[in-house]
Amino acid sequence: TVCRAEEGNSKYHVCPYHGWAFDQSGTCIDQPYEDEVDPDSRFKEKIRTTAYPVKAAGGGNRRE
Repeated sequence: TVCRAEEGNSKYHVCPYHGWAFDQSGTCIDQPYEDEVDPDSRFKEKIRTTAYPVKAAGGGNRRE
């Protein structure tokens, strides 16, 4: 699980600033407008972020 979603868990995370989407392994899976601006671009294949294992502890993320 990358992050908690409103309904269940999310399998990806979208950067609120850039709009880039990353999967659970840290691979960039989407960059807005890349296909429209440069359909031959492979830039998103070069982008990664470090993925860290995370687990809920202490119930801090529960909605009451």
